[in-house]
Amino acid sequence: MTKKGEKRAALERRTEESAATNLPAIPIKGASELKRLSAEVLKMFSEMRRDRLDLHVMFESSGNEPAARAHVLDAVEDLVREGYLQSAGGDFYILTDKGKQALAKTDPEKLSAR
Repeated sequence: MTKKGEKRAALERRTEESAATNLPAIPIKGASELKRLSAEVLKMFSEMRRDRLDLHVMFESSGNEPAARAHVLDAVEDLVREGYLQSAGGDFYILTDKGKQALAKTDPEKLSAR
């Protein structure tokens, strides 16, 4: 297996392990289903109880490896394209109303605790 393949496999294992911790799926009506990593990135906002996060925080939570960072960037781009996140300048991204609504469907207590 190539280095790139090994890194991708490691990221997929971490993603599967994270999914196995009984985190709820993010239900999105009227939109394509988010990729698993995109859903994990979106959940970071809820887990950290923040409406705004820096890319570096997202990178660190993904393992901070170059391949993992590229996947996080892809996930953030997907979330921006789907309307769940919006660029807030620099390396910061904020939840849109659509993103907040998607998270509220999965864990209303965390969102109301802000």
